[in-house]
Amino acid sequence: MSVNAHHQNVEVEYINSMFKDSEIMVSQNNKCILHDDVYQIVSASGFNVAILSSNISSIYQAVSCEIIDHALIHGENEYKIINIGCLINPSYEFNCVKQFVILKNNNLALTCERILEKENIDKNMVCWRDENSKRKWLAGTIKNKNIILLDLSSLQNELLTKNN
Repeated sequence: MSVNAHHQNVEVEYINSMFKDSEIMVSQNNKCILHDDVYQIVSASGFNVAILSSNISSIYQAVSCEIIDHALIHGENEYKIINIGCLINPSYEFNCVKQFVILKNNNLALTCERILEKENIDKNMVCWRDENSKRKWLAGTIKNKNIILLDLSSLQNELLTKNN
């Protein structure tokens, strides 16, 4: 990486830190983008899963957490564990979980194997799923990048339906 590219990366990171809680972010090519388009990509069951960054409150390493009865205990907080890998592939093994993505406002912890990069996703590139899909939590896919977009509200509704 050239010195100029390094300085540009540092500058972009600094600018983004000033916008930390706002809806604006600067991309590597110095374009302003809305947080509505920024997704955290995680690896689960061989797929890249996109979670809207604004829905994430934190990420925990699995080794730093206690798990009791399908609940993640971290400090004084308790989160219901949703195994992304099992949603995608029912034969997925829980012992592959390395990290938990904690979602804002709903006490859910999504499992994953690795945290990848954040990515600005062009909604025109997404093959959106039909409302009548069996997997309502699957909002859409970007086939050329092997990315699955999660619909967290549908996922939460599906969980509530199963628990009632």
